[in-house]
Amino acid sequence: MTDAEQLRQDGHLIEKWAVGWMLLSLALWAWFGYRFLLDDDRGRFAPVGGGRALVGILALAVIPTIITAATPRVRPGPVPPG
Repeated sequence: MTDAEQLRQDGHLIEKWAVGWMLLSLALWAWFGYRFLLDDDRGRFAPVGGGRALVGILALAVIPTIITAATPRVRPGPVPPG
């Protein structure tokens, strides 16, 4: 296997991981938004019963967001000769 083929395969693998992290991140942010909107019905300054759960979901949503942002996106294209 040549270096160009190996580089292309690695690029595809990185791209798949980036998409996976992005989908996980979006799902966790959607879950956080859903829970946040459910707790918003009590009023602005009322104590939130599930506040710790919201903070936990937010923390879980931030981790894959950072990983997604840090994962390089490789655009498939022609490999220069050399």
